[in-house]
Amino acid sequence: MIHVPESIGHPGKSLRIAAISALLALAVPAFGQGPGVATALRESVEAGSASPVVAAFYQERGFEPVWLEAGRREELVEALRSLSAHGLEPGDFPVSELLASAAGEGDDGKALARRDLRLTAALAEAARQVSVGKVNPRRLYSEWNFAALPETQELVQMLKGVLGASGLTVGLDGAAPQGEDYAELRRGLAHFRERAGQGAWRRVAAGPSLKAGMVDPRVAELRARLEAEGEPVSAAATRRSVFDSGLAAAVARFQARHGLEPDGAVGNRTLAALNVSAEERAAQIRANLERLRWIARDRVGDHLMVDIPGYSARLYLDGQRAWDSRVIVGKPYRKTPAFRADLTYLVLNPRWVVPPTILREDVIPKVARDPAYLAAHSMTVVDGAGHLVAADAINWHHYTQGGFPYQIVQVPGPKNPLGQIKFMLPNPYAIYLHDTPSRRLFMRSERAESSGCIRLEKPLELAVKLLDDPGRWSLGQIQAALDAQTTRTLNVKRRVPVLILYFTAQADKDGGVTFRQDLYERDPEVLTALARPVQF
Repeated sequence: MIHVPESIGHPGKSLRIAAISALLALAVPAFGQGPGVATALRESVEAGSASPVVAAFYQERGFEPVWLEAGRREELVEALRSLSAHGLEPGDFPVSELLASAAGEGDDGKALARRDLRLTAALAEAARQVSVGKVNPRRLYSEWNFAALPETQELVQMLKGVLGASGLTVGLDGAAPQGEDYAELRRGLAHFRERAGQGAWRRVAAGPSLKAGMVDPRVAELRARLEAEGEPVSAAATRRSVFDSGLAAAVARFQARHGLEPDGAVGNRTLAALNVSAEERAAQIRANLERLRWIARDRVGDHLMVDIPGYSARLYLDGQRAWDSRVIVGKPYRKTPAFRADLTYLVLNPRWVVPPTILREDVIPKVARDPAYLAAHSMTVVDGAGHLVAADAINWHHYTQGGFPYQIVQVPGPKNPLGQIKFMLPNPYAIYLHDTPSRRLFMRSERAESSGCIRLEKPLELAVKLLDDPGRWSLGQIQAALDAQTTRTLNVKRRVPVLILYFTAQADKDGGVTFRQDLYERDPEVLTALARPVQF
């Protein structure tokens, strides 16, 4: 393992390059020793002393050593230090300890070969982390089914690409996700770290809600807090405690960036967001940089991306954003899982087969209390063959704890919770995308209201994009088919993968960072996993 000392891993501290350079100089071999090192590298690899990636790498280069030059080793130290800018841990790579140890081992071929293998293993691990993430998400989430991790030969090519770049830091940056959202989050990380280095910003004390027109000593605290993040809300000393219209507008902008109702007033939710420290925001960005690395290999070609905490969906076709929509996602106790599935067909005027969880926890208890519930909601009971079953012949109280042998189906219509259209993406969780009659919910900033499925604000526009047949299925023609009240199944022409994801910090369209509530409390487990040391 190779370690960058704390002074290298953390911004604002001395790099101590002179001390590291001295260690490097102690271990500089003459180029004439190269052939001996190559022989020792071959023997070490053949003896199984290297990982499959490192072994394959040296085999491809004829066991030529990489790290004989002190300058190259200094460059590696700086490159590993640069991992901090990606939200990764340079402390995973104890370079100074390794170089000190190598200096004590002597400069014979075997000692130099051991050092070469260790340094190459460090760079290979760094390239892997910055490309696909340090943490394996499959160890955190049993449902994770996104792109498989790269295999040996792909990792070898990645390592060669880093070494072949104009510099090792440039090479590692090139191995990272290249989207603008990743770049913006990196800039956001640097910003909040810099702000944290300037000292803690002023907290706003607890108290009654602050609103426009109020005069309160806490208003001055609010101004100071917003000013610390760059909001232009300064005022004359005699006006700092006055909640004026300019301050209300600044609060509304802050609320919009944090997924809160932008009403310009400071209630409990806004106060809590204001009092999150810069260090905590930097940590939140680190967790989301890692999430972007996890799914970078999936975000190629056409795809539909759903962001659970962001309550949003975006369709990308031919490299361009083609559609976006607000969405409603699962409540915290009925979480929408993060997974990938292909969208294969859609249903116009769908029937709703009540899912098992809703059946057990909602519908059966309601029918047991009120036998008229089914008729009031246009629901029927059917057996496994689809035959109607008389509801009044069922002892509903007997099934309130589960074991119900039938299905409950709601016919198409204005009360159907699926609305007029649903989009099917076969998966083990019975999750799909659909319309909803509850349109008013889309006006809320926080929209965790479903039992797990994803409700779309603009489903008809999505149908037009996916059917991709303007001659037969324009918006007007789809609406006419819906008005006919006939259930129809249509295969989509654009079979896109749906990526259901979880982000609590994202780049916004203005080049900043927006934050969202950690709806399912998933950030801490990612940050804990990022802090664990790795073995390589």
